[in-house]
Amino acid sequence: MLSAMVLGGGMAAGLPLDAAARAQPGNGGLAYALDSPIDNVEIYARLTGRPNQQQTYTYARGSVFGIDPARHEVVAEYGRHLFDLESCQIKVSRLSAEGVLTERSRAWMLYRDIATGDYLSTFRNPYTNQNVEVPQFKGRVSGNTVAPQGMQYKASISMESTAFGKPYRLKWAFLGDLAVARREAFTRWQDPRSKVFRTEMTLDTWSFPIAELRSRSTSYIPNVPSWVSETQWMEFLGMDGHPGHMLWRTDSRLFDSAEALPQEFVAASRRLLGNDILADVGWDDGR
Repeated sequence: MLSAMVLGGGMAAGLPLDAAARAQPGNGGLAYALDSPIDNVEIYARLTGRPNQQQTYTYARGSVFGIDPARHEVVAEYGRHLFDLESCQIKVSRLSAEGVLTERSRAWMLYRDIATGDYLSTFRNPYTNQNVEVPQFKGRVSGNTVAPQGMQYKASISMESTAFGKPYRLKWAFLGDLAVARREAFTRWQDPRSKVFRTEMTLDTWSFPIAELRSRSTSYIPNVPSWVSETQWMEFLGMDGHPGHMLWRTDSRLFDSAEALPQEFVAASRRLLGNDILADVGWDDGR
C-alpha cells in the first residue's frame, strides 16, 4: 500500500522489445513507439498527471479485504471485506527534453466502515475480535524521478523494488479499439515507526482509447485507472504471526482542481488530518 502512495500509484515493469512490438495494434499509426523507454515515460506522465507543471488531484475509492488461508473450510471466514478507503494525491510534474519525468506529490488516505460509510478512527478486527485504533495515512511531500533508464525514488524511508534499475517500459494489451497499459512491482520497504521491513506487490492498469496514442497534442490522456495490491497485514490490526494477507483494489480519477473532489471526503480529510490538507505541493516547499 505504502509504495503505491509514495511512488504515485504504482511501479514500472520491464517488457522485452519484441513483445512490445508485437503488442502494437495492427492498424499502426501510433505517435509513440511502444518499445521505447523514452516514449513509455511520456505516456506514463500523461496518464497520471499533466507534465506541464499544472497541479492535479487524483482521487481514488476502493475496498480492502483480508485473506486467511487457515480458515479455508469456511468461505465467509477465508475472505473478508474489512473496510473501504478513499485517497487523494496532489501532484505537480514536468517532463524534460531528455524524456525525464520529475514529480512532487503528497498523498493521504482515509478508511470507511463498509456498513455505515462512516470514516473510521477505530475498527473491530473480525479475526481477533479486538477494537483497534485506525491511524490515518498522511504522507509528506516526496519526490520521484522516472527516467528512460529507470525509476528513482526520493524519500526518507528505506525501499527496494523490482521497478528500480531497469529501462522503463509498460506492458501493453489491445482489446479492439481499447488500449490497456499495465505496470507491476514487488517491493520491500521499512516501516518508519516500527522499523520492520514489509513486502507488497502492486499492479496498476490504465485503460483508454487507442486513438489517444495517435497524437502527442494533449497534456493528459483521459483514462480509467485501477490499482490492485497484495500486502502483509497492516500493523495496526495486530495480526503479527497470523497467516494470511490483504488485498486492495481502487478505481481513481484525475481532477484539475480541489473543488472537483467530493466535498464529504474533503470535510473528513480536514477534520481528521488538518485544514492544510489541500495545500499546494509546489517544487520547493519541502513539506
